[in-house]
Amino acid sequence: MKKIKILNKKRFVFFVAGIAILIALLIWAVSCAWDFIARKTELNRAGKEGEVKTLHLMVQINQPKGDPEIIAQGFQRGDIVLFSPEEKEFSIAEKEGFLIIKVRLTEAQANLLTSSFANEQEKFDPKKELKKTDEIKQKPLRSYFVDLEKIGIAKEEERGKVISDKVFEWKEIVKEK
Repeated sequence: MKKIKILNKKRFVFFVAGIAILIALLIWAVSCAWDFIARKTELNRAGKEGEVKTLHLMVQINQPKGDPEIIAQGFQRGDIVLFSPEEKEFSIAEKEGFLIIKVRLTEAQANLLTSSFANEQEKFDPKKELKKTDEIKQKPLRSYFVDLEKIGIAKEEERGKVISDKVFEWKEIVKEK
C-alpha cells in the first residue's frame, strides 16, 4: 500500500478546516429550511382538518412602548390575540383597541395562529441557580402575525378598527415570525 505524502501540511489543515466549515454551513442551512417548510406545512395541514369558515381575528394594532424587556413579553403589532365566530359582537373597547378582520380558515388553523411559544420555552427551575452570565431568552408570544400593510394599515396607524366589508384569505395576510 502506497502512503500519501502531504507536501504542505499547513495548506492541508486549512483545506480540511474549510471543508468542515462548508459541511457545518450546509447542515445549518438544511435545518433552517426544514424548520421553515415544517411550519408552513403544519399550517397547510391544519387547513385540511375541518371545515373552512369565516372567523374574526382580533389583531394587536399598536406597537407597545416602554421597557424593551417588558415589551418582549407581550403582544407585538400584528400579533393575533384571539379568534371568534363570525357572529360575535365585539365590545367598544375591543373595536377601539384592536384591529378586527374576517379571515377564511379552519378552526385548527386558528388554534395554530393563536398558539403560544410558551410551551416551547424553557421552563423556569427554581432549584437551578442563575449565574450572571446566564441569558434568559424571551421568544415572541406568537409564531405568526398578520401583515398589516397587506391589509392597508399604515405603520403610523395605531387606533383600532373593524374591517367587516372584506373577507381575507389567510395565505394573503398571515406571515411567520
